[in-house]
Amino acid sequence: YFSIKKPQDMNILTSDEEDVNQMWHLLYSSLFYFNKDLSVSPDLVKEYKTDAQNGTVTIKINEKAKFSDGKQIRSTDVADSVEYIKNIGESGPFYLYANKIDNVEIEDDVNAVIHFQSASDASLTNLVFPIISSASYDKNDNSYNQVTSGKFMIKSFSEDKIDLVSNLGYYGEQS
Repeated sequence: YFSIKKPQDMNILTSDEEDVNQMWHLLYSSLFYFNKDLSVSPDLVKEYKTDAQNGTVTIKINEKAKFSDGKQIRSTDVADSVEYIKNIGESGPFYLYANKIDNVEIEDDVNAVIHFQSASDASLTNLVFPIISSASYDKNDNSYNQVTSGKFMIKSFSEDKIDLVSNLGYYGEQS
């Protein structure tokens, strides 16, 4: 349970509320994440290859990774997450990262090539934003019925608390 004042905007991609931004790592997975020592490690990514000269990062998504609705996380979800974030613009908390991406070339369900606008931006540190379900994302849903990709999903949401439960589709260790 989290005891917080009810957020006005629970949309993880648009909210500027501190409580919402503090929770995103519990509710959503990212391609990569920052460790305690601020180095970058794979999260949803099973394998990757960087090409600094061409400004690309080739990824393979962990086939075991699923959203809280049981659907597999796919390359299209990555591409759409980038587009959602870019379309929100500078007011969104993840724009700084996604804006550096030119496009996501989808090879198949789990393989993609991320093309950066500048070769100097082709860094794993620019791939640390939440991956959203393309099939269920509703940019106008402030009641919070969103599908999540992280360790937890929201069981209930009321005026004074948020009740989290394990995301049974989560691929990593539950803590």
